[in-house]
Amino acid sequence: MSAMRHLVLFLCLSWALAASSSENPLTVRYLYAKPEVTWWPLASSKATANSQDISGSLRLAMARFPRAVQQLGEVPPDHNWLEQLQMPLMIHDNQHWRPGIASRWGTSPEGQLIIEIDSAARWSDGVSITVDDVVFTLQQQQRMAPIAGLQSVDVLSPKLAALTFAPETQERTTIAQLRLLPKHYYDAYLSSPDSLRWQAEPTSGPYYIDAVQPGRSITLRRTPGWWAQQRAFFKGRFNIASVRLQRIDPSEQWAALIRGEIDWLEFKADPSDTLQQRARYFQMQLWQVPTAPAPYVVLTTHQDNSSLRRHLDAYFAGEPLAGIEFHPSVQLLHPSGQLRDSALQLQSYLQQQGFQVNIRSANLIDTRTRADIVLTHVQNPQALSAPHWPLTTSPSTVLAWEWIQVAANAPSTDLWDIHRGGHLFIDARRRNTILSRPERRTPQAVHVQSFIYSNQTQHTR
Repeated sequence: MSAMRHLVLFLCLSWALAASSSENPLTVRYLYAKPEVTWWPLASSKATANSQDISGSLRLAMARFPRAVQQLGEVPPDHNWLEQLQMPLMIHDNQHWRPGIASRWGTSPEGQLIIEIDSAARWSDGVSITVDDVVFTLQQQQRMAPIAGLQSVDVLSPKLAALTFAPETQERTTIAQLRLLPKHYYDAYLSSPDSLRWQAEPTSGPYYIDAVQPGRSITLRRTPGWWAQQRAFFKGRFNIASVRLQRIDPSEQWAALIRGEIDWLEFKADPSDTLQQRARYFQMQLWQVPTAPAPYVVLTTHQDNSSLRRHLDAYFAGEPLAGIEFHPSVQLLHPSGQLRDSALQLQSYLQQQGFQVNIRSANLIDTRTRADIVLTHVQNPQALSAPHWPLTTSPSTVLAWEWIQVAANAPSTDLWDIHRGGHLFIDARRRNTILSRPERRTPQAVHVQSFIYSNQTQHTR
């Protein structure tokens, strides 16, 4: 890295990792008190799958190599699985809350949101997760995408924090979804960005990034003695010992699949009947994965007759307006690693109409306070008050070798998703049998399985 680039990176990181002193300041107080707390009830957990040995290696293709292996740094990540490797503070499952990084949460008599970090919670490098990580993460969050109404954080103990919000603005769900950043890692990263360029941040979820070959592959491994693995909610899940993501050109991915060099391949455009015909000549199965929740384009800053709204109305109606020479600049936001192609198409159209469009991805929680247009997944579009338009997407179809086994009644084939993922395991003996027999090309019936929830991690052609 050149000296100039090193200086630019150092300055960018210095600005990124400093607490926001002028914009969206967050007051932090160290009180070390023990307040009265009314703890909110949490759902009782039961095992969702039968126990399996942690074993096997999964090999997948990726079309683009991520530009970074940190959620903060020189450039934002291309792949949302980086964020998914971190466990949220609380887990929302079937309309119920379950412990995440936090073992419980509640409210104080003064109306503060009280969060207690699980005493066993540790990063994958063995460092304990504390309120310092909560404070650090909230400081970065307030800089990039502020949480509405959040005014201060009181550190009550290394594992206990109290958050104060402006009246009527407590963002309970937003806080619950927060995925912490490891403060100790970023303290070291700031002091030595060169040496840690491709050393990934430690994780709080079941997998961590073990090795990076820049431009070629990333290897993830199951965290030994993962601190949450004894919870009933995670029993029988996340059984694959390692996952290798290989950079393979899209034109070569099908050949890699049929040679058995990768274990599955996800298709976005090919009809499922066409893929079934392909799969008949190999011992493969077909997974149909819906797109849910639906993606939407949301206009966040507008007037009823604004030029931007009129052009968006026309675009989604299929009747574009005539472009003019000058329009104001537009900030367009999409989630990291998701909806990028749709964002680029919309950017291209608006630029043709005369708008100056700056497109970027969101590193952390997707809020609607820092962009004119947001592309996002919406659970309940009827609740949106801002103008919004649905994006057309097709369900994805996955062709997977039959040695990839899915637990009975699994809601998803996602690898990392804390809420619903981790239900896969590998039958190594069947893999060896299939690959050693040339008669696997004999046409056969294809097992087709549909899943309730979409995969958040996408490795597409």
